[in-house]
Amino acid sequence: MSDYRAIATVTAVIRDILINSQDAIGSNATVKTSSPANLKEPANDADILNLFLYQVNANTVCHSLGLPARNQNGKLMIKPQLALDLHYLLTAASKNELKAQLMLSSAMMALQENAIIPRNKIRNTLSLAEEADEKFLFGSNIADQFESLKISLQSISTEELTKLWSSFFQTGYRLSIAYHVSMVLLESTLEPAPSLPVSKRQLQVIAIKQPIIEKIEPQIMTYDPAKKLVINGRNFSSDKVLVRLNGKEIKVEDSDLSDNQISLLIPKDTLAGVKQVQVLQKIHFSQNDEAGHSGYTSNIAAFVLTPNLKTATPPSLKLGETLKLNFEPGVDVNQKVNILIGDYVIKADLPPPDPDNVYPLKTLKIKIPSHILAGTYPVRIRIDNADSPLNNNDETSIQITNAKQQQIAKGTK
Repeated sequence: MSDYRAIATVTAVIRDILINSQDAIGSNATVKTSSPANLKEPANDADILNLFLYQVNANTVCHSLGLPARNQNGKLMIKPQLALDLHYLLTAASKNELKAQLMLSSAMMALQENAIIPRNKIRNTLSLAEEADEKFLFGSNIADQFESLKISLQSISTEELTKLWSSFFQTGYRLSIAYHVSMVLLESTLEPAPSLPVSKRQLQVIAIKQPIIEKIEPQIMTYDPAKKLVINGRNFSSDKVLVRLNGKEIKVEDSDLSDNQISLLIPKDTLAGVKQVQVLQKIHFSQNDEAGHSGYTSNIAAFVLTPNLKTATPPSLKLGETLKLNFEPGVDVNQKVNILIGDYVIKADLPPPDPDNVYPLKTLKIKIPSHILAGTYPVRIRIDNADSPLNNNDETSIQITNAKQQQIAKGTK
């Protein structure tokens, strides 16, 4: 592996390969690593061979192999790596067009002879970097990467070549060919967190018995801390069984577990809305292995947990007055809440968190909008598209009174 010096090192190595082949190219030829836009009209005795890096791409085979991995605490477990392909444009410039062609063909043969760049040539370039005033290359260890650098002639169409040269402002086209170098491996300087060595190996053979959830009852459940959710399926039994409810893992007691069914009390801090359920199995390798090791996991199923509206007070109020709702479970600051008064839907604006409004909130206050007609209405609360059940009782019903609206309503009849 190498570090951030790798790309510049590869360019310097290819440049030196071309310089060392000047017997074939011509002793008067100058090898440059500049943009073709900087190429001036050569003098009568000046010949230029220019190597220009015009594109860097992720290697299509290995670009995803070095993605960084972190544990639950955010510590780095795998060192980040980056696999790249380099694309070069090789240009020959001379007053004599035949000489430019000779230079280009000689350079192509030199690169073909070094199609797999020898590691000693990379080390030679780095050893001469100080004399060439290129100390910034010191420390590059690309010569030691496990994959050898490969140079190959790249097939590029006339259209692509024309577009490339058109990007060089006010620069006339010169005889050019494209090369592809693969692959350059960059490695981060970050060190991953060390893992503890294995002190003891234990092997346990178990049959393939993946738990499968087939049905959840009830599919729509009103919040009640004393009521149990029933998960039906197969292959639930194991050394230790957990239920993951919206990311939170809950241990299943033996009395609530059979191979085909799990009964689960919904935790009191569960919020209303659509909830995902998954069964997890833990395997114990010894009697002292209380935490257990990860086993099989089931498919993911879902059910709706609806809020339970307990009271709506006062039972009678006028337009513009404040209605107070008591419900459970509490609502979080990021949840979407609507109040349903009969067929009317009123958006509830949650107050900002402060000492007087500690989330999750179990009470809300809203003002009765002026467009609601007088009458008696059942009240419900909708949290994240989960509606509380319709209860036609005095505690969750309100009467809205307004003389003007009553007259309008009678006139409409």
